[in-house]
Amino acid sequence: MKKTFTIIILTYFLFTLNINRAVTQEVKSQEENILKIGVLVPLKGTQKKIGKIVLNSVKLALQDIDAKNLKIYPVNIGNTLEKKNAALTYLKNTGVKIVIGPILYDNLENLEKYEEIIFLSLTNNSKKYSKNVINFGVNLDSQMSKINSYLKKNEYKKTILLYPDNRFLDFIENSNEIKKHTYFKTINYETDPKKITSQIEKITNYKQRKINLKSRIKKIKNSEKREDQNELKQLLLKDTLGKINFDSVVIIDFGDRLKSILNSFLFVDVTNENATFLSANQWFDENLFTERSSEKLLFPSIDMEKFDTFRKKYFNVYNSPANNLSVLAYDAIGIINYIWSKNKNFKIKDFNNIEFSGMQGNFIIDKNINYQNLKLYQIENKKFNKID
Repeated sequence: MKKTFTIIILTYFLFTLNINRAVTQEVKSQEENILKIGVLVPLKGTQKKIGKIVLNSVKLALQDIDAKNLKIYPVNIGNTLEKKNAALTYLKNTGVKIVIGPILYDNLENLEKYEEIIFLSLTNNSKKYSKNVINFGVNLDSQMSKINSYLKKNEYKKTILLYPDNRFLDFIENSNEIKKHTYFKTINYETDPKKITSQIEKITNYKQRKINLKSRIKKIKNSEKREDQNELKQLLLKDTLGKINFDSVVIIDFGDRLKSILNSFLFVDVTNENATFLSANQWFDENLFTERSSEKLLFPSIDMEKFDTFRKKYFNVYNSPANNLSVLAYDAIGIINYIWSKNKNFKIKDFNNIEFSGMQGNFIIDKNINYQNLKLYQIENKKFNKID
């Protein structure tokens, strides 16, 4: 009897052990088919609104592709190195293989310590950081490639390149696309509006052109010749007299400072009739419509039709506007899902040299830098018109 009872107990134990082992193996198998994605963004503090929009965009992408095998782990990056490291340690211990973020290039230092994780940073900086970081933003090289192509195609020979003397100076001057193109003049300007105007006066030879006008008016003012009187009428409508020695201006700046520069050119009597003005990516900023000096301004950007489609979709779901980073976060999920579906054991090299089409348009990642095939847009009559 005792022997029989022992056999029953042993059989039950082995049966239970096998069931537990089977369940464990099944759970492990299910986990292996799940890709854990970290979303490392500010979810607290002054920048939490930006972080929320990025997170919402990631959720929207997951919803659109119905990717049940992708699971996200949102984490607040914090505002100190200690908090960032704590967030990264949590993601590492959770088994996260890839992270969308950080957003700011300031947070990209020392990520090589987490070599088992791939980071898709939304920064537009093309500086190379760690081997495990992909710079996924719309970088300056992509923008300048489109601008330089347009200048060459339209045979501009005397282009002035203007860029500010600020904390981004090093990134601008080390742009490969800027280095490879020969500009008529390259000018690093001070950010003080008064000093900017003074520099532009020198660039355009404004004082001499002003003197030229006064001299000519004085010379023919008392002339009785009909042609002189007709010329005088025209001169009195002008602010300056004389040609400028450049045919195009590229301005790498944004917001109020860009407006200040464009208005300074207008002040010194240089308009889009005298030269072609181009700027860096303006993300379809409609505030430029209020500036007369912005008329005919050219700038490279992502595909506007796709961007508008995304923004409408986002607003319909969240009843709030998307921002520039949101479309990048949405596309990050798209390319992650594409790579994961092809290779469950992907490495960072698997992201390189693959052409991809997303809401930002067509792009390719090369040596961990995202390069977009940007379009060229022009502001005209309060509209953004695609011209190339």
